[in-house]
Amino acid sequence: MKAIKRVIEFVTWEWLLTRAHHSNGSTVIITRAFLTAAELWILALALRNFLDPSRSWTFSSIELRNQLIGTASWFATIFAALYVGYYARFSSQWTYLAGVYNQIKAAECRGTPDNGGKLALADWKAGFIEDAEELHLATKPMMAAIISVWSKDSETREAFIKHVPGGETRLINLLTRIEGSLRTNRAR
Repeated sequence: MKAIKRVIEFVTWEWLLTRAHHSNGSTVIITRAFLTAAELWILALALRNFLDPSRSWTFSSIELRNQLIGTASWFATIFAALYVGYYARFSSQWTYLAGVYNQIKAAECRGTPDNGGKLALADWKAGFIEDAEELHLATKPMMAAIISVWSKDSETREAFIKHVPGGETRLINLLTRIEGSLRTNRAR
């Protein structure tokens, strides 16, 4: 199962998010949609030529150009479908995270009368930070600023370290990436 997951991560270019740690957003969505569409288009052309008994395996640049022109609409359709899928996923993740943030801020506005409420709020913020990282949105400028501020709170840091797998190491690595992102955005 792990091997299948890695193949899918490679073929769909999700490694741009998981391994290269790019933030999810328009640039990554367009890049992933384009590259994945190109892979699928090439695969479709190869299968078409392989399965058609009237075609030979002799290379012809003229035939290749004719096939590329004749199937350009395939590429456009595949690209559009992938873009819509990747964008819908991104939009859903962003909406979820914005909703969690708004709930946390509403709870802060109501106040936390006792220490139990303060600790619950710290757990909630730690969960937000983990979700932002898992959804590849932590280094987006708005999310990075929130995480940078919330991670300075000792209760939130402790909750993250206690409840998130890889706690302290993961938080240090995340904060390093966030600081780099914030520095880049300040320089613009």
